[in-house]
Amino acid sequence: MGNIMNNLRAMVKNSVGYKLLLFLLVVIIINALASIFFFRIDLTSDKRHSISPQSKQTLRELNDYVNITVYLDGEMPIGFKKLEHSLKEMLDEFKIYGGKNFRFTFVNPSESSDPKERDNVYKGIYQSGVLPVNIHQKDVEGGSTEKIVFPGAVINYRGKSVPVNFLTNVSGLSGEENLNRSEQNLEYNIINTIEKMSLDSLPKIAFIDGHGELDEAAVGDITQNLSAYYNLSRLTINGNPHALNGYKMAVVAGGTKPWSEVDKLALDQFIMNGGRVAFL
Repeated sequence: MGNIMNNLRAMVKNSVGYKLLLFLLVVIIINALASIFFFRIDLTSDKRHSISPQSKQTLRELNDYVNITVYLDGEMPIGFKKLEHSLKEMLDEFKIYGGKNFRFTFVNPSESSDPKERDNVYKGIYQSGVLPVNIHQKDVEGGSTEKIVFPGAVINYRGKSVPVNFLTNVSGLSGEENLNRSEQNLEYNIINTIEKMSLDSLPKIAFIDGHGELDEAAVGDITQNLSAYYNLSRLTINGNPHALNGYKMAVVAGGTKPWSEVDKLALDQFIMNGGRVAFL
């Protein structure tokens, strides 16, 4: 009887050891496969963590290096840290599809302890088109400290440099709601910018001149933002009914002088033929 019990114990021990060995072997194989193949399972109902097929195609078709410098880094409130984390995850996934043509870097604008040097960094980022956000936080002593956050990036592609601002500010929504919207729009903002920068020929926009419209300096902000996506020029109609041929859009920014009937007719015909006009 004793021999039978000993044999049973040995069989049980061997069975447990075999199962443990098999389990460890499966874990090793899974880790080896995970290091070779990339996959992600998105269990959210609205697939918020899955990039679209169109985005994957855009990234696979990159024909030059895309370099993205992200300035959303450093010490920030938890809402902005969450946005940073989501952006980092998304860019990591973009890298899978963009391969060697897709690169990104996170930069902390407030890294320097020298106030003068830090201000110069802030100024340079602002001049690149990335807009800052001032955040007031309460400290442990009950006071308030101000932090400057740059929730944006600069994308360099095919010799062009374009700023992308991630923060969505919708009037009437709380700060948390706006941050959630900003997170949902990350993919669109980045991919849409890359797609527009990929265009070989840019649509043409004419800023109308000759009737006392605002000059180039006065519309500098809007032209800077549009220049990455459109071919901009100042245009005086001067009675030419075909002056707007080839343009997709005309901008009438202000004006202090009356339009001649011929200029009005040229603009009217432009609209009738599918052109669009923005009156500012």
